[in-house]
Amino acid sequence: MVIDGDSIKISDNIIRLAGIDAPELNQFCGIKKERYACGLQAKKKLEKLIAHQSVTCYWSKKDNYHRILAICRTKKVNNINAAMVRNGWAVSFYNYPKEEQKAKRQKKGIWQSSFQNPQEWRKTHPRIKK
Repeated sequence: MVIDGDSIKISDNIIRLAGIDAPELNQFCGIKKERYACGLQAKKKLEKLIAHQSVTCYWSKKDNYHRILAICRTKKVNNINAAMVRNGWAVSFYNYPKEEQKAKRQKKGIWQSSFQNPQEWRKTHPRIKK
């Protein structure tokens, strides 16, 4: 099950795709009349990327939110993390700079218009503690 553009759930495990950062679900990109729900769009792109396939993840640690940090794949997609960056629906923290530069040059995904980096967006839209 896809949670958002950089997180999935397999069994009872929440897995965060390591090295990438997708827009938050309620994040919008673009300006004024051309704004679009880029967070929701990123989630849909990840759903399409892994649809009807088994997902295998390789992980080594958990993050501050107790999510497993992993690099994941399917039979068709060798590296889901890299694919999300390459398709322009996530930015790279450090692992995928070439994929990010190519997506940026080709104006793919969030690079087609202006957007606030997800990490910066979260600073002005903090999580609500439950």
